[in-house]
Amino acid sequence: YGLLVHNVDDLLKPGADKLFNQLMYFRQQGLVSKIGVSVYTGDKIQNIVDKFDIDLIQLPFNIIDRRLIDGGILKMLKKLGIEVQVACWKRLLVIMHL
Repeated sequence: YGLLVHNVDDLLKPGADKLFNQLMYFRQQGLVSKIGVSVYTGDKIQNIVDKFDIDLIQLPFNIIDRRLIDGGILKMLKKLGIEVQVACWKRLLVIMHL
């Protein structure tokens, strides 16, 4: 279905175009339908959508933390037609070592 870059910083450092070009190649060859990235902050989301034509984004969301709603990020993603997958709270606790 889709292929995500797990570490968003891999697409924000020098040489990231090579990685993204490979993702686009996979999409063009029909190996995956969508390409995207896992992101945890609004500023990095903005950086990614400004630089790359992604189809899919995975991000944290819960009813307590409304930063991505209040900051207009979710509305922007909808306007751009980028599919949003929500990372579950339990997974985030593991990632954050809580």
